[in-house]
This record gives sequence, structure tokens and C-alpha cells, in this order.
Amino acid sequence: MGAWGPGLYSDDVTCDVKEEYIGYLKKGMTSEEAMNKVIESWEAYDYEDCDTPLVWLALADTQWKYGRLTDEVKNTAIKLMPENLELWKENEKLYSKRKKVLEELEVKLNSQQPEEKKIYIRKPYITDWQNGDTYAYKFDGEYAKENGFYNKYIFFVKVDNDTWENDCIIPRVHVYNVISDNILSIEELKKYEYLPQCGLHMYKKNKINNIDSYLISFLNTSLRVIPKNKLIFLGNDKSYKKIPNKDPNSIGLYTYIFWKEFEEYIINVYNNWNE
Repeated sequence: MGAWGPGLYSDDVTCDVKEEYIGYLKKGMTSEEAMNKVIESWEAYDYEDCDTPLVWLALADTQWKYGRLTDEVKNTAIKLMPENLELWKENEKLYSKRKKVLEELEVKLNSQQPEEKKIYIRKPYITDWQNGDTYAYKFDGEYAKENGFYNKYIFFVKVDNDTWENDCIIPRVHVYNVISDNILSIEELKKYEYLPQCGLHMYKKNKINNIDSYLISFLNTSLRVIPKNKLIFLGNDKSYKKIPNKDPNSIGLYTYIFWKEFEEYIINVYNNWNE
């Protein structure tokens, strides 16, 4: 049990169970489906026996808060409380604090739970980018200014879809190995190679050893999150070429990037590769 305190959510297990259960509800599952999914996932996971009570404690507390506590979960959680408390006996101060946490939880679980809270069903994100869609991206952040790339452009083309969090569809792109003072056309970009990514931007030419990856997956491309005035659509290149990982079993990496990280990340990649 890797706990950083005696609180109910002072360990990874309880935090994960809480997030998993709420996440399943937001995907549209019923409470029973979400509960079973959490239990099944933890039963399939090779965790320590001492973590078992934590799963039920977190599930019971979360169900109660959302007005969905079942007798099965409540009774199992209460039954396992002594087993969990036993793990704290070597530290008298923490033991007493944990004992209080569990006693308060038991009182709560036996009290009238709130009315069932309405859950906002999260619709999966699906990119509307098409394969061959080509973009220019304008650098205008502090990192670009510090490194001499302010108001310059880098370019990329969508070559594939990727999945994220099971139900979201995000774009994979190849980035052209060129940074320009001006916006280049699709035809002008054809003379440039793609910029290797390798999953780790610290790789350089002489360290690739034939296992380089050229793919970046953008985490969300909705207009709400793309930095305004930075992304310029150049058109669709129907003759685009996709380069798969040369040895996906060896490196197994795609680079996943949030927009707020892209500028610093890609400048480092470009500089490291072109030294």
C-alpha cells in the first residue's frame, strides 16, 4: 500500500477507483455497470491483497456522494475496514487518525445518502481533420522568442487517426523538417523530408539506430483549445505519404502532445535533429 497519509484518498488506489467509477458514469454507463466495470478491472489487475479494502472503501464513498450506494458495496466496505486499519498499527499517531477516518466513513455510509446526482454524459471527441490536411503553425510564445523562432512557421500533414481514452479519435501527423519565415505552399513542402520524433526529443541523428518514429498525435483539435491565430489550413494534399514506425515492436512509441506543449517540444526536436 503506497499511502502518503491517513486520509481516505491519500493513496493511488482510492484515487484511481474514484476516477474510474465517475469516468464510467460520464460515458453513459448505469451505476451497476460502472460498479461492475471497476470491480472487474481491479480483479484483473495484479495488485497487492492489502489494496483490496481500498477499492471497496473508495467505491462506497464515491457511490454515496453520487447517491448510488448499494448494500453490497456498503457492507463489503464496512467489513473490510478492520483489515485496512490493521496496516496502520505500527504508527500509533497515524493509526488513530486512520481509525477516525474509517469511523467517520462508516457513519456516513450508514446515513441517508444524497439524492442521485445527475451526470453529464461526455461525448467522445472525434477530430474532423482529413488525411492529407496540411497546416502551418505560427510560433509566437516566449520559448520561441527565447530561441529565435518568434513569428516563424512549422508545417505538418495529417496522415492517420489515433484513439485516446478508448473512445476519442485524434489526428496523427507528420511534421515537415523545415521552419520558415513565410508560409510555404503544399507544393513547396514536398521537397522537404519529415522530422523524426522518436517519442523522445533528445534523440539525435547518430542515436536513432533505425528505430525512428515520425508520428505525433495531437490531443484534441477543437477550436476551443487550438491557440488562436496560430494554425493556418493550407489545403488537402491527396498525394501525402505516411511513414510507419520502422520497428514499432522495438520502440512502441507515438508522441502525444497537448497544444500548450507543442511549441517548446517541436522546437527542441527540430534543434536536436538539425544540429
